[in-house]
Amino acid sequence: MNKCPECGSTSILWDYKNGIIVCSNCGLVIDNVYDYTVYYNQDQNNHGTRKIRLISEYQYIKMKSRRYRDIHNRLKILEPLISRKLKRYLTIDEKALKEYLNGLRPHVKIFKYHKEIQASIEAKILIEKVINKDPVLTSRTDRAKIALALIILDILSNGKPDIYKIARKTSISVTHVRRLLKLLEERKHIISFAKTVLIKQV
Repeated sequence: MNKCPECGSTSILWDYKNGIIVCSNCGLVIDNVYDYTVYYNQDQNNHGTRKIRLISEYQYIKMKSRRYRDIHNRLKILEPLISRKLKRYLTIDEKALKEYLNGLRPHVKIFKYHKEIQASIEAKILIEKVINKDPVLTSRTDRAKIALALIILDILSNGKPDIYKIARKTSISVTHVRRLLKLLEERKHIISFAKTVLIKQV
């Protein structure tokens, strides 16, 4: 908005007191000033400092339109996942969904389970002292971490994991368990490290 649409003058005034953008040549009110206050450095109690930013109504609408377009695109990505993943034991975490729509978390983290699976003491030790210490494995979901721990325990006791049993116990797909197994095979040091950790616990 660099010139007046009525007279073509470039003498544009932002009248913050009255909340308008006006042409100083012909007096035309071109637009409204919108107070777009940004909050940042918020803590858990939603206390934070304010950063005042004044923009035109046109700029505000344009900015909001872009944001809603981004949200729409994220919802389109989510649609096929919801139809696949919302089984009897899955639901959507509302807080996580809002964060995903605002680009703050990946889509795989918005689903949660109705029932929690019980992990053995050995599995909990492996998750805490082995899986959570690895930069690649620690990024997995809680349920995938339990599956990883069960795979490791099966390898240490039987030489190879029972993929179907682990899939049933953790309520994740056989394909997903196979992917986790492949991930462990690529990170061979994890198995020997896990064995050392479990021996120390005895």
